[in-house]
Amino acid sequence: FLFMSTLVAEAALYRWVDSKGKVHYSDHVPPEDAGQERKVMDGSGRTIDVIERSKTEEELRELKRIKKIREEEKRQQELQASRDRVLLLTYQSEQEIIVARDNKLSTIELAKEHAQESLTAQRQRLSEIRHKAAEFERSSRPIPTDLLDEMATQQQQIEKTLVYIKTREHEQQQLRDEFAGYIDRYRELTK
Repeated sequence: FLFMSTLVAEAALYRWVDSKGKVHYSDHVPPEDAGQERKVMDGSGRTIDVIERSKTEEELRELKRIKKIREEEKRQQELQASRDRVLLLTYQSEQEIIVARDNKLSTIELAKEHAQESLTAQRQRLSEIRHKAAEFERSSRPIPTDLLDEMATQQQQIEKTLVYIKTREHEQQQLRDEFAGYIDRYRELTK
């Protein structure tokens, strides 16, 4: 008799509500209700576990979407932590960040100055070519093809140089913004 009462006490009992709202108690759940949430109870009627109901396709999609968002947030946090370590290892003070920024800006400024000098020379050369072409036109002679080609080439070179200068200016602004971010983050990390 003691052996039988031990088996009964250890046997699991399930409690669930079916799709019609009716409460059931049994030692097994029929297949048609297997997707319902159910409580597992011990022989004394205490809940020892809860088995969740099956999720709908929409719920599964939402869980998957939330999981992806959390994974991306975790990845971003790890990336930020890595960047913070590099920032703190690279610079010992805010002043070092400013010096590094200014050095990079100076390098770009020198490149711009050289490009500006080239641009001045290119414009001067284009002016000389146009002057020669004008002499041909004034004397009612056709402008030689090689002179026209040289004029077109010089104009293209000027346009390329202007684009180069504009690109370097944009690069300088990006550096200013990037280093402003470094300075702000450095301040946050070293408060």
